[in-house]
Amino acid sequence: MSAAVAVPRFFEYKDADGKKHVYEDPDPGTPVDEVLNIYSAVHPELVNAQVTGPVLDESGEKAVFTFELNIGKHG
Repeated sequence: MSAAVAVPRFFEYKDADGKKHVYEDPDPGTPVDEVLNIYSAVHPELVNAQVTGPVLDESGEKAVFTFELNIGKHG
């Protein structure tokens, strides 16, 4: 039986101009919602974003969470 291996978390989003931003995990022990709050201090457009994921990247070596902006979405 093999031991579970934690993969590093990364956080990404596309801004309103379509530019992709990718950030490393500030602290693996921090809940994902708190990571969103940390990055929303730098990027105010993330204040109302939702988090999806994680999805493993193609190599299977990174867990990628996506911050999805609610700009322009009507519910």
